[in-house]
Amino acid sequence: MLRQVEQEGGFANHLLEMAFNRTGLSPEDRRLAYLLVYGVLRHRNRLDWAISSHADHPLGKLTPWIRNCLRMGAYQLLDIRDLRPSVAVDESVRLAHRYGHRGTASFVNAVLRKIASQGVRSLPTMSESPEEHLVIAQSHPRWLVNRWLKRYGPDITLKLCVVNNQPPRTTIRWNRLKGGFLDQPPELLGKSLEEPVPSDVIPEAFFIQGPQPIVHHPLYQEGKIDIMGLSSMLISHLLDVTGGHKVLDVCSGSGGKSCHMADLMENQGVIISADLKKGKLKAFLKRSRRLGAGICHPLCCDSARDLPLKEAFFDRVLVDAPCSSLGVIQRHPEIRWLRSEADILSLARIQKDILIRAAKALRKGGRLLYGTCSLEPEETEDVMREFLERFPGFKVIDMNDGIPNAWQYKWKGDGALRLFPFSSGTDGFFAFSVRK
Repeated sequence: MLRQVEQEGGFANHLLEMAFNRTGLSPEDRRLAYLLVYGVLRHRNRLDWAISSHADHPLGKLTPWIRNCLRMGAYQLLDIRDLRPSVAVDESVRLAHRYGHRGTASFVNAVLRKIASQGVRSLPTMSESPEEHLVIAQSHPRWLVNRWLKRYGPDITLKLCVVNNQPPRTTIRWNRLKGGFLDQPPELLGKSLEEPVPSDVIPEAFFIQGPQPIVHHPLYQEGKIDIMGLSSMLISHLLDVTGGHKVLDVCSGSGGKSCHMADLMENQGVIISADLKKGKLKAFLKRSRRLGAGICHPLCCDSARDLPLKEAFFDRVLVDAPCSSLGVIQRHPEIRWLRSEADILSLARIQKDILIRAAKALRKGGRLLYGTCSLEPEETEDVMREFLERFPGFKVIDMNDGIPNAWQYKWKGDGALRLFPFSSGTDGFFAFSVRK
């Protein structure tokens, strides 16, 4: 899986899910697999620093198999405290034999034994060099560190990097379309999940510690709960949907927000859930049926081109635009290694095209919300500014009403909402809303 992420740009959560479906691992082995994959992805630069302290070959000249074999071994030695060092070394050498040859196995054995016995050289500190500390000790790509240092300074950049390396809480949404709400969720969740903690902002949101992968939980399979990030749930509330509305979700993906809006609308009205990828729409259909979201209807189309829909028809339009996803590194640590600065610029052009088409579908008096799980200016405030210059007939709605003050950071007075993961507990998130 680590090799697939590195060479093919795969996403760890999908790779893990496919592997678990194939192998039938025990819950204990699943937890270990999660720990190893996500641990290496979160701390890759630091692990490479440790390996390079004792290796006489550049890591870049090794095959991806051996490189990730070394990283897994180093992670087990440095970060899994209750694992015997000999086990980590022996297992890594066994893998090196499988994916290399006798020489590479000897090399892996020598490097990991030195890490176990001698430790590693000191990591750069923030006082010595903020850039080197953030790149190596906090394991973020140099281009991204420099971008954040220039915009936020060292203190905020350090907070971002630290929170990105912490395991995220699992957030679930109680689905009211499949049952009562006022007293059932805490009671049902408390009986079957460990210590469900309700959100203080979104009543149907809960943070949980699951005894098993949540998709196998009976409440999930019955459609009573769904996995959904807090900021994604917030979007549906901020769009202010109500029963009877005609809603367009132009980048619906697998339909999490569409199904949530159906819940808020009590299955009254209509939601058109558009996406370019047929695989996403197939997942959306399965999800909407499980959750009982009967007013959601899929539409396969490219929202960056003219939409095959009547103009000025919809009461609400949601543009959860495709973006760099640099605000969800905590949840998807591989994103830091898969993205480049050029991706931000190319995605910004697509976002503007989608927003222009989506605006045409909104009726007079209707409301449009643009959101991204990114805080990069090209994908956020630059898009907002250019849209308002091009469409003066849209009025900004202040998005900060009702949002806890503790969540907000560097509010610029432009009505847009900016959430930082180190203060809000959500993903990094930006949104602005306008009325036509």
